This record gives sequence, structure tokens and C-alpha cells, in this order.
Amino acid sequence: MKILDKMKKEPRMILAVINFISFFLPWVSLNASGSTEVFGEVISTREIGAAVTGFGIMEYSSIGIICYMIPIILFVLPLMKSTKKITHYLYILLPIIAIILMFFVSILVGSAGGQYTSDFFSVQTSVHRMIGFWIAGICNIAFIVWTAVKDFHIKSKDDLKKSLKNADVETITSQFSEAARDLGSNIQKSALTTCPKCGGKVPKGKKICPKCGWSRKA
Repeated sequence: MKILDKMKKEPRMILAVINFISFFLPWVSLNASGSTEVFGEVISTREIGAAVTGFGIMEYSSIGIICYMIPIILFVLPLMKSTKKITHYLYILLPIIAIILMFFVSILVGSAGGQYTSDFFSVQTSVHRMIGFWIAGICNIAFIVWTAVKDFHIKSKDDLKKSLKNADVETITSQFSEAARDLGSNIQKSALTTCPKCGGKVPKGKKICPKCGWSRKA
């Protein structure tokens, strides 16, 4: 229920869910039409088509996995205290990366298109972007626009110029560094427990302290 309450207050979490759902939908369609000719006469023709989902895109490039991970990261951002100071920057940066990678992957898939001919047959292939691709793109654009208006208060070109002019790169960099340290610390804390005998760190799941040999009772 806590997550649902958070989603009501943070609509961008809903956008992340919609973005994730888009991976179950067709992202690109692969179509091919072929014909067989004998002595200049067409004796048979055939057309085939197949749709590739967002998950299927991952088979064409490992970059597709990054596209898949970005909506998951965008969803959990409001739930992570360690990234609170840089959340609004990530809401801009990650969708921009996602849009670039989406078009890059779709171009890779599209490179399979073209015409192939020989003495006896001819094949024409084409690739088209489909609804899943466009839904994901719209969600990422919505992330950028929403964040620009809500967090950076950018409603015009003048606002954008002022925001860029007043941007403190050193402060932003330090915030990212601090968030990375906090995140690493939280991960380490969740992976380790304290030995009650010597106070050393014991990996969770281990029954024996590597420092003093204290054994946890089963």
C-alpha cells in the first residue's frame, strides 16, 4: 500500500509502469515479400511478417537490456532516499539516454531491411516501428517535460536559458558523488551483519565470523 500511495503522489512512477508494459507490446515489425522467377516469368510469390516485442529487441543488441532497465530504475527512484538529491537530474538524464538507445536499437534491427536478388528469386524486406516503441518514446518524453516544468520550473525558452546559466556543475557533480556513496553504503549495510563477539562484519547467510570464528546457532 505504501507504494500505491507513493504512486498517487508521484505520477512519474505510473509513467515508468506504462513504459515497462510497452516492452510486452510489438516494438518493430519485420516484413518480407519474395518471388521466384523462371525465364523472366514469376511462378510464385509469398509474403511473411513478424512482430518483435521490446523484450525481443534484446536478442538483437545488449543495448536493449539497458532500455529495459531504465523504466525499472525510474520507478524505484522515489523510493530511494540515497538518490533523493539527484532524482530530478536522473528524471531528465535517463529518459534522454533511453530515447537515444531506442532509436539506435531500432536502426540496428532496421539494417536487416533491403532487397536481395539472384537469378531465380527476389526478396524485399522492411522494418517498421510499432506501438510499443512509440508508447515508450512518449513516456520518456513525458518524463523530461514533467521534470522540466515541475522540478526545474522551465515553461519557456527564457526559463531554460536561465536554468542552464545558473547550473552549478560542481554542485551537481558533488551531489551525484554523494548519492553514489550513500547508495554503496546502503548496499553494503544490507549485505553485511555485525558479529556479536568481535564486532566484525559478517556476510548475510554466513554462520561463522571470518574474523574470530564465532558461530551462529542454527
